[in-house]
Amino acid sequence: MIQLSFKTLLIFILTAFLSVIDFGIAQDKEEKKDELIVVYPKPDQIVNPQDNFCLILGRIVNPEKSLFINSEKVAVEENGSFLHYAKVILPELTDSIYLSNEKYLSGYFVFELVGKKTKDTIIYPVKVPKPLKTLPEDELRLDDNFQIEPSEDLELNPGEILELKIKATPNCKATLSFEGEKEKYPLVETPLTNQFYLSEAVFGSGFKISKDTIKGIYSGHFIIPNEKWTNKKILIQFEHKKLGKKEFRLNSKLTINQSNQFKVVKILYDPNLVIGRTGPMLGYKMFLSEGVKALCDGKRSGFYRLRLSQNQHIYVPENSVEFLPEGTPSP
Repeated sequence: MIQLSFKTLLIFILTAFLSVIDFGIAQDKEEKKDELIVVYPKPDQIVNPQDNFCLILGRIVNPEKSLFINSEKVAVEENGSFLHYAKVILPELTDSIYLSNEKYLSGYFVFELVGKKTKDTIIYPVKVPKPLKTLPEDELRLDDNFQIEPSEDLELNPGEILELKIKATPNCKATLSFEGEKEKYPLVETPLTNQFYLSEAVFGSGFKISKDTIKGIYSGHFIIPNEKWTNKKILIQFEHKKLGKKEFRLNSKLTINQSNQFKVVKILYDPNLVIGRTGPMLGYKMFLSEGVKALCDGKRSGFYRLRLSQNQHIYVPENSVEFLPEGTPSP
């Protein structure tokens, strides 16, 4: 049996896909013979590159010309289609750029179409989320470019574990507390280090070792107590040897479920079935049809958590269930 690599198989599938697309719709009537058609990414599209590398899918009208992306020659199929993996050219990520209010960096690719006597150069813009960077130690601050966990309101049960992860000024002593409560819980700073560049391992010449280290990532956990809390605000305290102390209030609030009865819900009608996910806006786990009953034992970010077994849960949108009367037997 012939075995194909993932990259070879991907190129074959996308090339076949391109061969049946009518690119004429996207072309201007007065286009030149050497026009470049990029299917993905679109101009100024937000891409999520791996190590700043991104797939580029497109076609050139005149396949007799040579195509270069960032000075690297591209393999072009007979029908002019191509699939290439190229690095997004980005500005130097200075502290001022990283701390700015802009969520994305403006990057670009350089396309060159080379004929026997002609050479056309196209600057193709894209946007890239800011890569993580160690914050400067000039003031105590949270990193707005980092996805704080938790980032949404939570409804949890006594005995559950709340995991917390944030990014802030490095080399601090950090603690977690809750509004109105005196006790504080320690957080530990764990630097994040890239072991290798994945893009080079898959598409390049092999595993290239990376020594990129990002400091200032703090994490910890909290066991939910048997208390009656409603919308308790989560507080984080930092203490730095030179910068002093500062407290931050997270957007997330905690409610502890103290009900002594099961909350039973019924799945509502959806023509495409209700999707049970592994977490809010995460991957699919199962599809649920109308009328299915389940136990609801938590809530996160507009999703109810349904209990499948003692240690298995799914999340469904809050508008996809109906709560049954209290006292309804568990399914």
